[in-house]
Amino acid sequence: MALLLKLVDYVMKQIYMITYPTGKIYIGKDSYGSHRYFGSPNIDIVNEDFKSLSEQVRKDYYVRKQILWESEKRL
Repeated sequence: MALLLKLVDYVMKQIYMITYPTGKIYIGKDSYGSHRYFGSPNIDIVNEDFKSLSEQVRKDYYVRKQILWESEKRL
């Protein structure tokens, strides 16, 4: 129980932007402040978008996450 309370003490809310290699942008929120969370994209839409990329880009690409806003204090 003490561990759960400690984890709750360190929750930080974030607004983030994900940029895909197709140039599409997704703006989302994370109520827990996890730097590893990338939202819940629709995989069918992502797969369809990636068809427009060259074979070379599909073999070597990155997805960028930028934190646009973060709560000033941990809640």
